[in-house]
Amino acid sequence: MIVSEPIGRADEERFGELVADPVHIEWYNTQKAVDVRRSSKGTEIGLRPNEDTLARGWYQGDVLYADDEVCVMVVIDAGDCIAISAPDAETMLPAVYEIGNRHAPLFSSAGNLLRLLTPYEEPLMRLLAKLPVSVERCEDYLLAEYRISNTKGHSHAHDDGGYDGHGGAPDAQFYAENGSGDATADADDVHNHEPAVHIHEHGHGGHDHGHSHSHAHDHDREHGHLNHNHSHGCGE
Repeated sequence: MIVSEPIGRADEERFGELVADPVHIEWYNTQKAVDVRRSSKGTEIGLRPNEDTLARGWYQGDVLYADDEVCVMVVIDAGDCIAISAPDAETMLPAVYEIGNRHAPLFSSAGNLLRLLTPYEEPLMRLLAKLPVSVERCEDYLLAEYRISNTKGHSHAHDDGGYDGHGGAPDAQFYAENGSGDATADADDVHNHEPAVHIHEHGHGGHDHGHSHSHAHDHDREHGHLNHNHSHGCGE
């Protein structure tokens, strides 16, 4: 089948009783113009996003197809990241500029603008360690719905450690304009944010929990996408 846009979100009530059939997509492939994927249950899916979907990218929990039994949904796996934390937006701003200057993709951690994520590169890690921010290497979610930069990611760095994209000024300007709103979390109160998509791959005969179970904490903050409101994804 060919899919050009999502038909809904996995945490919608109408999908709640269906069996989840995840389609795994790497974060750097969420904006590919043409892609072919196979779901966990073997369904071949042709992804040919329309203009709007291509611009936004595939989101965690996008439903690609559903029938009376199965819900085929997008799952973005965690990747190797640098997490950058700061006590306030002003302290974070130089790190945002340096990341943008290297044309590296930049994401917030589930909407928390005081904890930012970028794909791991050792030269960039060393550079950021010189700034007045906290940095760590970790597995976390680089999700299109929380993208700050307009850079389209890919799976490998250039010889100089950079990525295709624009310079640091646009990212820094965006962050300066948007990074001071509700981003007031204590820097010690940040951790990996798993997306609030509950993946339950089971048949109708039983409720087997020997599978991936993703969950998010929203720190009393409205994120706008897949908030932690105890609503469940397909198969819950």
